[in-house]
Amino acid sequence: MKQLLRKLIAGVEARFLNTRETELLKQIDPEILKEDDDGLLRFNSKFKPGVLKFKPDGAPIFIGLDESEPLNLHSEYIANARENDIIIVQRIMGRAKKSAAKVVAVVEHDLTYSVGIITATENGKKLLDLYTDINVNCDKDQGWINAQETDRLFLVDNRHNRIIKEIGDINDPTVDEAISMAKYNKEEAFPLAVTEEVAAIDLKVDINDYPERKDLRDLPFCTIDPVTAKDYDDAIYYDTDKQTLYVAIADVSSYVKAESPLDAEAYRRGFSIYFPHKSVPMLPRELSETLCSLQPHVDRLAFVFEMPVNAQMIEIEEAKVYEAVIHSARRFNYDEIDAYLEGENPQDDTDAQILTWLFPLQEMMDRFREKRMKKGYLFRSPEIEMRIDDKGMITHTEHAKETPSHALIEDCMLLANIEAAHCFATGLFRVHESPSLAKLDNLYSQLAMMGLRFKLSANLKETITNIQRAADEMDRRIEVDTLLIQTQMQAHYSPDNLGHFGLGFDAYAHFTSPIRRYSDLIVHRLIKAIQAKDKDEISKTLQPIQATAIDVSTKERESADVAADFAKRKYARWARGHVGKSVTATVTYLSEDMPKAVTEAPIVGANLILDPLPESITLFDKVIVSIKEANIKNCKIYATFEELAADQTGEA
Repeated sequence: MKQLLRKLIAGVEARFLNTRETELLKQIDPEILKEDDDGLLRFNSKFKPGVLKFKPDGAPIFIGLDESEPLNLHSEYIANARENDIIIVQRIMGRAKKSAAKVVAVVEHDLTYSVGIITATENGKKLLDLYTDINVNCDKDQGWINAQETDRLFLVDNRHNRIIKEIGDINDPTVDEAISMAKYNKEEAFPLAVTEEVAAIDLKVDINDYPERKDLRDLPFCTIDPVTAKDYDDAIYYDTDKQTLYVAIADVSSYVKAESPLDAEAYRRGFSIYFPHKSVPMLPRELSETLCSLQPHVDRLAFVFEMPVNAQMIEIEEAKVYEAVIHSARRFNYDEIDAYLEGENPQDDTDAQILTWLFPLQEMMDRFREKRMKKGYLFRSPEIEMRIDDKGMITHTEHAKETPSHALIEDCMLLANIEAAHCFATGLFRVHESPSLAKLDNLYSQLAMMGLRFKLSANLKETITNIQRAADEMDRRIEVDTLLIQTQMQAHYSPDNLGHFGLGFDAYAHFTSPIRRYSDLIVHRLIKAIQAKDKDEISKTLQPIQATAIDVSTKERESADVAADFAKRKYARWARGHVGKSVTATVTYLSEDMPKAVTEAPIVGANLILDPLPESITLFDKVIVSIKEANIKNCKIYATFEELAADQTGEA
């Protein structure tokens, strides 16, 4: 329903609605809609669709599906709507200083889930929401009341107030994945219609079936990925004689047909979810890890950017994109390529052949990176890699390391994504706006509190460069870069080209990961439709593109939130086993009543809530604290200050 409503916000021709959307349209009062002069069906300007939410104080608010500013709802104007219901409101202008609205229709009770936990209280056992401690509205005859133990977890359908299944026990670390997935309404298993569709697909590629595709099987492509990777989206090859870079991307759109059950499920998921121990793929593994994965020594369908490079200017000249068949010669992991770049001898003739073009490519990509850093930014805030054992407990964490092999692949993908953005004027761009003045003012205040002195410039790039240079002199680069990242706007998807501030690009799109990002699949389809001059397909893609951009941006955040929620609970479990023990941490937030810190040793990345700190403590000081309490339910860890750490140089 949300997808349809977002299409109606932007305006859509009725002929571009699928069968399900056409049926859903009948649930909306025709008085609320209008057809404009262009034949587009859209909402009358008085009405807006969105979701009903409640503030902590109980006041109702309306969150529009167009991501506009929330509207206040007076309790007398919410009718029979409940929290999370999808509603349509009519604006009431002039009632208060801020715009208000009243509910005119409840379109659908939103399908949301709660994770309920049996908790012992003075009044007996209750089923409480794991995250909020609020009663879960679920009839006692559902069976949970008969459970002999507390701490049992249940997945509850909030729309129908019924238990879907028992998840397990909160004290069992192996349930963490199920908890995080349930919180965000995610599931690993694919619907029957999808598995049946995939079962009918031939998992072998026969070149004779694709006479219209360019045959690139003689080119020694290779993939370079983490050692644990199973889905290989991209392969590269550099022709040193022609100075031409080939970036081959899995041609997912040839298998995932628009409006098929497989496509609908991929859209619903939006993105693959990555846990430390496994992934939950956007596409069934028969595709994501086999047919669409650019495995070595087998023919695979690819969508290829062929990019002649001006080696002096490090610019792409007249790139071409086309459908092809490739035959990857080698599957490398990052460690293998790093070893070769450091001088290790090739293992065999295949590796020796690849290295004849890989070394020149790496030198050229180094110059490309140096060039793009004149407009873009490099922030040193490494991701955290977590390892867990088969019992679901953390074994260790560490900062991920950016190596030459990572940089090589990243820059090749950036070039392809830039060229993809040049293929359309309106489409699905990956955008990142510059920081707001308010955020910049806050940043400058925080830096001043740290005693960091730098020169302000009318040019923001120069100012940030000055800040980073001063941070290097203070040995506070990682901490200052963390503040710089917090100052940034969140990158998202947009039908309009707003540029990419962080990367320093005038235009940018996501093209290179269609196995794990639905956004890239849309871009592939749009480029193919433009190449084929298929006006109907172009219109079908672009009419709902505003709604699509909001949807995929939302799903991206949800996928990241699932992984983050999982990690926080793993940290809490680790901390519960270390209550009373001392850890090293960096202070990340200062307040009188609830300062915060993040651990540096013996593990990296656990967020701590601290007791009040001495007034002498400043932001990013390294401290020794004692773990006081760890709450597995809400993932919060509490600690008490002991002393300043001896090392205050920024080294963990």
